[in-house]
Amino acid sequence: MIMNPYPVDTDLGSIISVSDGAHADWSALNADKIYLWDNASKSYKSYFLNSDVWGAADSHFKWCYMDGVPVLATNTIPVNTGFYYYKETVGSMTWAKERPYDVD
Repeated sequence: MIMNPYPVDTDLGSIISVSDGAHADWSALNADKIYLWDNASKSYKSYFLNSDVWGAADSHFKWCYMDGVPVLATNTIPVNTGFYYYKETVGSMTWAKERPYDVD
């Protein structure tokens, strides 16, 4: 489980990416996944890191819903919220999340 480490909501699309070593694939079965709790439905929502074989450039290397044809996820990870990250492939990754706000 990983926690949003900052005192601001964080965009799901910027939390973990291929530049960190995450694996994208056209199939949700082969791509890395994130499971994020949804208070409204009282269940986990599932997302996979999509690669652009569907022809939708806006979803290339982006987190998409795992239901049917990939739809770009626009969720945020709220402050003090954890999520599960599942790395589908073997190998290491470096997760170095940059602070999503400026300090004066």
